Amino acid sequence: MPFKKGHKLSNGRPKGSENKISSEIKYKLQDLMSEAFTKIDIAQMNQVQLLKLIQIGVGYLIPKLKYTEISEEENLHSDWIEKVMSTDPKELHKKISQSIQYRHGK
Repeated sequence: MPFKKGHKLSNGRPKGSENKISSEIKYKLQDLMSEAFTKIDIAQMNQVQLLKLIQIGVGYLIPKLKYTEISEEENLHSDWIEKVMSTDPKELHKKISQSIQYRHGK
């Protein structure tokens, strides 16, 4: 019997629900990343290394947008980068350490 439009007896996964395997992998990766972050000595990193760490980490923490306005986004990013680059490296280390400790409940 061919599929008929409007058929309501589908037993598929509901729209928006996560794939079980993908969610398991995601949680294991989060645990692995948490453990790796506790071993990183950010006091020994220079400002370029810290910015690279933040750049990589943000890509995994903030959902990627499907569509963006380049002109608006470009200004936001450059303002944020200028603010980070103008911050004293010791203060930056302190804020990152506090953020990591807060996220891990320490």
